[in-house]
Amino acid sequence: MALQPRDHALEVERLGLVSGDLGGGLGHHRAHAVGEAELAGELVVDRPKVDRGAAWDGAVERARALVQAKMITARMQTPAWTLDLEAARDGDRDAGFAREDQALADMAATPELLASLYSFDL
Repeated sequence: MALQPRDHALEVERLGLVSGDLGGGLGHHRAHAVGEAELAGELVVDRPKVDRGAAWDGAVERARALVQAKMITARMQTPAWTLDLEAARDGDRDAGFAREDQALADMAATPELLASLYSFDL
């Protein structure tokens, strides 16, 4: 029996991948407000402790295999940098934001992006 959408929502909440169930039909505005409150420290979400051992290693291997399967050229390595789960093992939020900023800066310097910006007159 396939999982229903509500079952998926409960499972990702149980795993600590989401802050909680915002209910249906609330739209992205409420989700943004909740995210901002959490990042600002105004909202504390009780999450299960993340297993950074064997389960983490398995998740990293599966994610890397998925990303590699979708890569077209060697130049397309930048998306893999944004998904560097191994570097995120320490759970340091500020370091994670710094890694994300660097990956986005690296991606912004590619000839592909520059050509796209030029072609759309951006």
